[in-house]
Amino acid sequence: VLIVDDINTNLKVAEGLLSPYSMQLTCCKSGVEAIELVKLNYYDLVLMDHMMPGMDGIEATSNIRMLDGEKPYYTSLPIIALTANAVVGTREMFLKNGFNDFLSKPIDTAELNAVLEKWIPQEKQQKLTRERAKTAALKAQDDSAPMQIAGLDVNAGIAMTGGTRKHYVQALAVFHQDGFEKMEEIRTCLETEDLPLYVTYVHAIKSAAASIGAGDLSNVAQRLEAAGRQADLAFIKIHTPSFLLALETLSHTIREALSADRGEERQDAGNPEILTSELVKLKTALDAFDSAAIDEAVNSLQDFTQAADIGNAVELILHNTLIGEYGEAIVLINALLPDVE
Repeated sequence: VLIVDDINTNLKVAEGLLSPYSMQLTCCKSGVEAIELVKLNYYDLVLMDHMMPGMDGIEATSNIRMLDGEKPYYTSLPIIALTANAVVGTREMFLKNGFNDFLSKPIDTAELNAVLEKWIPQEKQQKLTRERAKTAALKAQDDSAPMQIAGLDVNAGIAMTGGTRKHYVQALAVFHQDGFEKMEEIRTCLETEDLPLYVTYVHAIKSAAASIGAGDLSNVAQRLEAAGRQADLAFIKIHTPSFLLALETLSHTIREALSADRGEERQDAGNPEILTSELVKLKTALDAFDSAAIDEAVNSLQDFTQAADIGNAVELILHNTLIGEYGEAIVLINALLPDVE
């Protein structure tokens, strides 16, 4: 399955929602990259974000449908639109533009399951046994320990990011990074009065914030998006600064909450042999695209981000892993390993 979205938080949320299905997932952040990946690989399904900077999902889908003389693979490949702006007529609009179906964001798990059952080839579907389902439910319950973070409905966020605390924490870590990145992009759009790009970036924050349970921030982003579509520059200039301040505050709050959630530095966090072992495990998992092993290695390495000498390097490795930049994470691991005796 190929997942296409321009904001890392939404990619991480989709990964969390799809994790129970044991799928082989590929993520990318642009329509252009999606086209190249479809040329190089065989996918059973594509989840394509609608609004992206540069080439949007509609244009990317149109280009895929016209690849290589309209070969059956390109014309029949199921492409599902992802949109945070579902209104009456949305489905018909996407169907007319080459999509097979659509999902509203934040993604509802029941709707996602229905789409997967409809479009994934039957021979690749396998029903959960009762015992496996029971084990998965117990694991989700154990993972979902209480959390309190100002500005977030944590229970809603956990439900919308895969149902486990682990996936929610990973989504929060990525949103923290996305928040600071989008702040600068939105400021630049405001300075240049580039309203189409402004709408795209604010739209991205709207859907990402909703997915982690930041409903108030998402609602403000929705109003700013609407103002951008109406070219109401006066409204945008008045309200964007307070919106960016709220986004910055939430990003800092999330970082502090995640640091506190890790607890005290573990006793072996300064042990180079253990660090080397954990990094090797992560590299092996990344090479194999083994999502379960990647999650396990990431969780083990979180404690090492507090270590004085190598904390920043480990945090950068984890950041690249969480946003799907596996190649860059491997490069960083290779650079760090020789320095650990």
